[in-house]
Amino acid sequence: MAIAYKGGNRITGLSTDTRPDVINLVDGTIFTETNTGKEYIKYYGQWSERNQPNDSVGLALNYADETNQHMVEWFSGKQLFSRWGITNFNSVTGATAMSDNIDGGLKLTTSGNRSTLQFNNILQYDYAGSEVIWVARKEISGEDLAVGLAKNSDGFMNGGVHFNAPTTSGGNSKFYALNNAGSGGNTDTGVAQTDAINWRVYKMTCATSSQSCSIDGVLRGSKTTTMDSAMQPAATAYSSSTNTHLRYCEAYNV
Repeated sequence: MAIAYKGGNRITGLSTDTRPDVINLVDGTIFTETNTGKEYIKYYGQWSERNQPNDSVGLALNYADETNQHMVEWFSGKQLFSRWGITNFNSVTGATAMSDNIDGGLKLTTSGNRSTLQFNNILQYDYAGSEVIWVARKEISGEDLAVGLAKNSDGFMNGGVHFNAPTTSGGNSKFYALNNAGSGGNTDTGVAQTDAINWRVYKMTCATSSQSCSIDGVLRGSKTTTMDSAMQPAATAYSSSTNTHLRYCEAYNV
């Protein structure tokens, strides 16, 4: 992703990009790393990281009007906000904990088949006009990670869209678009599932008659499933002792 000048003294790019030379920028210019959510502000001839960014990644990229059921979660601080809940499948135990590491975010673990972090089953997002952004990773290639929007919070992620990085035997990661009955299917992203052990930005879009998924700003899959359900943000850890790490989530209607 190239450096992009958004107007209003805002610039976006990746953490791997070289930030623009400050000599040509006014004080107060903000640079947003779209793959990490970090923000830097130019003051007195240098870039300084902002500890508590005021704006979201989606707004920096002009993705949405913040009035459209716009939710931003940084997964930072002492504990998870109460607007989130966990659904466990087949009597397993799921748990969340803030990671005690730099930029660690939230760690979701499951003791068995699957556990899903969900929006307390509050379905605010339109299957015909919404987007979600997750910054997430799994610890090892043998784990199974899924993030997206879904109606159902039982771990199957029906009634929505999601990115899935399966276990080692699963090959490439997949993008799913499923109606409430589970019909619709998936498409291969062309990205090895092992890539998901790195922090990546997963963005999924639901339009009137199509759905799409991008990874770090690159389109990796599209579907034309006939959707039928309002949705909520959801992230799932599959299989015993799986650790899903979450650093950012943003969802909004468009």
